[in-house]
Amino acid sequence: MQFYDKQNIVNVLEDFEYGKAEFIAFIFSSWHLDMFYSWIIQNRLSNGAIFVLPQSDVKNKSRYRLNADNFVLDMGYNTHVYFISELKVHLNFRGIVRLNFFNQRGKPFHIFNPGGINYQVLSNLKIKRREIHYVQLDEGTSTYFPEGKKGLLLHDFKKPSFQKQIKGTLGRYLKKILAGAYSVCSPVHFTRYFLFRKKRNALIANAEPAVNLSNYYQRLYSGIQSFNNNSILLLKDFDEEIVPFRNIIDMYSKLLEQLKVTGLKVYLKKHPNDQINKFDELLKKYKFVEQLNSGFSAEAIIPSMKPLLVIGGISTSLFTIPCIYQIRTICFMNKYLKYPELNPLYKERIKMMNTLFSNVSPHLELIREWDQIGLNDD
Repeated sequence: MQFYDKQNIVNVLEDFEYGKAEFIAFIFSSWHLDMFYSWIIQNRLSNGAIFVLPQSDVKNKSRYRLNADNFVLDMGYNTHVYFISELKVHLNFRGIVRLNFFNQRGKPFHIFNPGGINYQVLSNLKIKRREIHYVQLDEGTSTYFPEGKKGLLLHDFKKPSFQKQIKGTLGRYLKKILAGAYSVCSPVHFTRYFLFRKKRNALIANAEPAVNLSNYYQRLYSGIQSFNNNSILLLKDFDEEIVPFRNIIDMYSKLLEQLKVTGLKVYLKKHPNDQINKFDELLKKYKFVEQLNSGFSAEAIIPSMKPLLVIGGISTSLFTIPCIYQIRTICFMNKYLKYPELNPLYKERIKMMNTLFSNVSPHLELIREWDQIGLNDD
């Protein structure tokens, strides 16, 4: 596996040898990477290009959530990882029909992308009579929000992205053009590789991705770090915009006091976007709490930690972990509702998540009071 820094992906797409490659993947976070890895292991793919893009958080696009240490799986000699500072691919409709009818049909070619379909990339690929498998990766909890609510917390955007502009009639038209043009010699298959699926108005786990993820984590991450037995994993939200900081301190102080009486070791993992150091002052009061600096996802460290309990507020991992591992998981997002200064956007987000995820797993508990944790019960 080789790593490169590039300004954008235009020259990479032009130079990449698609005749030999099996995939290209666009990745923002460790969750996207894990979903991608779980697919390629199951489908035995090895050669291609991974494009690591700066984090999607609108307040800071200057840094990456991932680095070379996250790529623990070497998929083959021809796998290249590009750290791209800007996703810049000009839409080129000529690219849709830029196909070579005389080349031999190669192996199916996979394109992985979080969220929606990236028509910009599709239209610029030189496909060479290859069957296309376009795989949409699970973005996180917002993936399952109703249409029009997916960008609920991205209200600071001044201009909608191209991805957002092509929704609706134009998006459907482009998809038909792409599928029609490629189908002459390159059929296009669109697959949603999501951990959850709708059942009536709520969500349940998709068995295949859940098993694939479990096998992947068990195979690659078991033993990446040593942990105390009989521990608790606490996932701290990226919560600086949810409620004022004094409310955060109030909430976590009460939670840590409740966890203290259990006598168990607590490992705290911050959200990757959480750069607030002021919170660390609170942790100094609690010697039984150890802050983790791991760049791996919360799901990835479960095989090594084997916690008795996972607890947190609004993290995506609170809903994925009970479905993948069947571990008792407590979500306290409803505790935010008690604070009058709660961001109205998060109030709506919490309401939707209660509707969607309340019955996603029998191992998930949504609590409103700290004494519902109940670990100190005999």
